[in-house]
Amino acid sequence: MPRFDTSAVFYLSRRDLAVLTIDFFCCAISFWLAHTIIWPTPSFADDPVIIAYSAMFGALCAAGTLVAGINGAAWRYTSLPELVGLLRAVAGGAFVFTVFAFMLSRGFALPRTAPVLAAVFSVIATAGLRIAYRMSRERLGLIKRQLRGETTSVKNIALVGVNNNADMYIRQTRRLTDVRLNIVGIFDERKKWHGNKLQGARVVGDIAHLETWQKRWKRQGRAAKQLVITDPNTKPEVIASIVAEAAKVRLPVRRLQSMSDDHYGEKRNFMPRDVRIKDLMGRKEVEMDVDLMGRFLAGKRVLITGAGGSIGSEITRQAADHAPDTIILVENSEGALYHIEHAIREHWPDIKVVGCLADVRDRTRMAEVFSKYEPEMVFHAAALKHVPLMEVNRVECMRTNIIGTRVIADLSEGHGVGVFVMISTDKAVNPISVMGASKRAAEAYVQSKDRSSKTTRYLTVRFGNVVDSNGSVLPLFRRQLRNGGPLTVTHPDIRRYFMTIAEAVRLVFKASIFGADNPEQRGSVYVLDMGEPIRIYEIAERMIQLAGFVPGADIDIEIVGLRPGEKLCEDLFGANEPRIETNQEGFAAAAPLTTDIALLGKVFDDLESHLEARDGQAAVKLLHHIVPDYTPNSALLQTQSAAKTPTQTVSIS
Repeated sequence: MPRFDTSAVFYLSRRDLAVLTIDFFCCAISFWLAHTIIWPTPSFADDPVIIAYSAMFGALCAAGTLVAGINGAAWRYTSLPELVGLLRAVAGGAFVFTVFAFMLSRGFALPRTAPVLAAVFSVIATAGLRIAYRMSRERLGLIKRQLRGETTSVKNIALVGVNNNADMYIRQTRRLTDVRLNIVGIFDERKKWHGNKLQGARVVGDIAHLETWQKRWKRQGRAAKQLVITDPNTKPEVIASIVAEAAKVRLPVRRLQSMSDDHYGEKRNFMPRDVRIKDLMGRKEVEMDVDLMGRFLAGKRVLITGAGGSIGSEITRQAADHAPDTIILVENSEGALYHIEHAIREHWPDIKVVGCLADVRDRTRMAEVFSKYEPEMVFHAAALKHVPLMEVNRVECMRTNIIGTRVIADLSEGHGVGVFVMISTDKAVNPISVMGASKRAAEAYVQSKDRSSKTTRYLTVRFGNVVDSNGSVLPLFRRQLRNGGPLTVTHPDIRRYFMTIAEAVRLVFKASIFGADNPEQRGSVYVLDMGEPIRIYEIAERMIQLAGFVPGADIDIEIVGLRPGEKLCEDLFGANEPRIETNQEGFAAAAPLTTDIALLGKVFDDLESHLEARDGQAAVKLLHHIVPDYTPNSALLQTQSAAKTPTQTVSIS
């Protein structure tokens, strides 16, 4: 039973009173018509009983629209829920009328079927008026635009999937004013729908027949210009097959959004968006316990290094969602720092934000930042990560990734930071590049600090590539597509782990919370579940298809060969760090591989001396001792000099 809304009665607008009056007369006349059909009378005015019955029936049905909340519904947007509400309102009014009529006059001059027939006529009248009004407004709007000389373009669209979303989408497109969408056909794999119609659009077959139908529509002068997937929960492998079929006829593919699709700076709506490469990756994103994350961050002073980068900026945004006291942004790029600081101030004005232009390698500057703001939690995301580029900039790579990490880790303990979290990479496992080896050395230092520190928890979170991060393959492919190709892939079998930036950061927080609550796992590295590695060649094919082209025919894919420091496939766990299950969705732990922090610190001192002297060859040689499984494949790495460089072997075990 609908809940009675007293405000609908005592605070009626003029429009509400007008609608109520119309409903009253529609229902009253419907009763008289029904009564006349059953018991014909010479004139409506000849029998005052019929007049009274008609007035009472109209009043009760109109009151029913108030109780059902239908009276205030906009006629211009009349839809099935309003029509169902009208049916309930009239049925309820007819029932109450029948009861009152028999109580008052034992049904004198009242045919028993009259209320039923009157209810049917009333629904037809009230619903018909609303539908007619909606259709006339839509038609009137078109006529007005034509009189003003405005042109309404027509865009032919094909849909995939018969479902409620498709029905709602077709209805919504009819309200557009600047473009009229014409649904030329619907594809659905379920044969029971073939030949049926949805809102006037015919279901023509399954997606395998797209090429045939597109040729037919082209001959008819109504070829589809876009293919829209209507089910937001369509599986990635199904989306991939749809994209492949659409590419054969050079048809761009879009998809309706789920109400859970939400990104910073985007508004939710029901209109379709482009299919993105992440939609084809075949993995379900892990969600985060919002309350748990709130308790972890609320009221804390949080320092984030590399805050303007892909990962650092997402850590900043997600942290801001959970009411920290202060966010201290550390970034050495003025432009990146400006953008992330401005974004936080704009979207989270109640949070105190401090922008610090600083280099994590600069001990003096970073000591000033720690002393001034006294962070309680540190997320260390600053790093140099482009593998081939770091092979020719080895000194800068080691200074940032190793020495910079050491500076932030040491200051965290010295200033009483509760939790230090380092962002690492799968390239640190069995490294063959300077970048990977430098991150493994940084991991080793953080693991050893975690074992030795009495005040600070040191946590390391390791994962692979993130979709659309700065310098990743996807932005490169987009630029190459805009230039007409070719798309360059280093090897036909090269594979990488991928996840979205948002999910990666959610799991960083989740693993950090778990690690902080489980001190018995000191020294562990938390490894995010990245799903199965994906062939880069397949990503290139899909991106070409998403652009509406055929790989090899319209846009070529060129194999350019592996670059220095690249593997065919990355590893998540090293040979000497067995996987430890955490019973947590989304990540596991790698067993600790640590050494004495004092010994490791001495070796890091020697490494820093070589780096300050810009002796890259000696620094790389020492890096081999810190990371014994570092086996470079770089053609740029020169044969070691015969001159011996004093080193001390460190075994990370």
